[in-house]
Amino acid sequence: MPSSPPPEQSPSQPPPPPPLAKIHKVDTRTSHLLDTHGRTRFFHGVNVVFKREPWYPPTEEFDPVTSFCDEDIRILASLNLNCIRLGVHWAGVEPTRGAYSTAYLSAIRHIIQRCATLGIYVLLEFHQDVLHPRWGGHGVPDWVADACGGAPGATLAGFKVPWYLVYFKYAVADAFGKLYANHDGLLDAFAAYWKRVVEEYRDEPNVIGYEIMNEPWPGNHYKNPLLLLPNHASSTTLHKMHTHVALSIRSTTPSALLFFEDATWDTASRAPFVPGGAEFADRSVLAYHYYQPPQRAGINTYLQNRKRDAKRLGCGLFMTEWEMWVGDTDLPTTSSAPLHPRIQKMYETAEAADTHLQSWLGWSYKSFAQGADSADGSLFTRTGARRPEIESLWSRPYASAVAGRVHSMRFDCARGVFELCYRPRWRGDDAGDDQAYETVIALTRATHYPTGFRVAVWPEGAPVRWVERVLEAGNSVVVLTPGAG
Repeated sequence: MPSSPPPEQSPSQPPPPPPLAKIHKVDTRTSHLLDTHGRTRFFHGVNVVFKREPWYPPTEEFDPVTSFCDEDIRILASLNLNCIRLGVHWAGVEPTRGAYSTAYLSAIRHIIQRCATLGIYVLLEFHQDVLHPRWGGHGVPDWVADACGGAPGATLAGFKVPWYLVYFKYAVADAFGKLYANHDGLLDAFAAYWKRVVEEYRDEPNVIGYEIMNEPWPGNHYKNPLLLLPNHASSTTLHKMHTHVALSIRSTTPSALLFFEDATWDTASRAPFVPGGAEFADRSVLAYHYYQPPQRAGINTYLQNRKRDAKRLGCGLFMTEWEMWVGDTDLPTTSSAPLHPRIQKMYETAEAADTHLQSWLGWSYKSFAQGADSADGSLFTRTGARRPEIESLWSRPYASAVAGRVHSMRFDCARGVFELCYRPRWRGDDAGDDQAYETVIALTRATHYPTGFRVAVWPEGAPVRWVERVLEAGNSVVVLTPGAG
């Protein structure tokens, strides 16, 4: 899809958007997610996690640091993103043991439904960092921290340390160990919280699944130092925790797509089967994060390892976090400036994800509750300006839906050429409505095709027609359909 000459067809007027296709299972041959039309789906998006009370972002007025309102959703859609990973804190859902907050659940539903209006899907996840504010983190309710006990403070041996090292504090490791061991019924309560969340949102068409725990610590490594070994917890404490939660959810919602994570430093999964049993492989997704550190391997090697995991388990695969933050780093703010090495690394990660046909959700859209000086935000500078190099990264073309078997996908940013190789589903291959035969390529003209584009189909003369549709947020999709040339 080169940037010149001008398009062979003019974009049509924005049509009424087709109903969102529910994501309902995994293709166990490829580890890709499938929608109800049988199409392979790919997702590009960002994390939306508000790390302090009320545990969800303000939704009324736009703010470059804290909000997630209609303007934010429109910005993401206009930049070609079709998914967010939304933090649903246990602390927000169940502030008092056994009493679920209808106000909090309604606030999360509002965000989900507003995203649906512009075609953005939502992955719901329990986000925790060292569990609770008592230890300098967040995630679980006060009553869980009370049941776990332990001294407060984000220190080790009296010294203030970076937040991620607080996991090595005995009280934090012991709290994870007690949760996984179901001390005082805590694991049962965690499973009940998740069951309630899934029952609340399972009928929302744009909810793609539920990630059980963000970056789970393996347990009390003081009692069992083997837990710190790479890949060990994936077959022991974490596998048991994920299975306990999965079985609770599946008792009422067996169709739910459940995402499960290993420890962040794991290089491979040793889980014997997906949480709950191998029969749920087509409704299970191995979620993974890519940061250096703790990962030492390059992105291509790491993705190959994770693809082997998914193939062995027969489950889905999804990169739900990777390093995409900028914060207040002194970066060029003009589109003509050379890419900063940090931004260049982001482009390389996105290109590798395309090569390995992986969906991704970068960390993070904004710094949200952590303030303007946080390093977590990516799109906005501290003054509220948008970074053009991030806009270019996010708006890279990709196939969001493929009606057929995908072989490869690639975008050459320097040349503006997008290539998709796939075997299309032809009418007569199987029954289905019109969407079952439509392959959708998402693009943003303003960032990559300001002078237009052309579409070429190989082999020449193949009976495939295409049309560009301009969507409400200003981005476009090119829809390819087998039929008369």
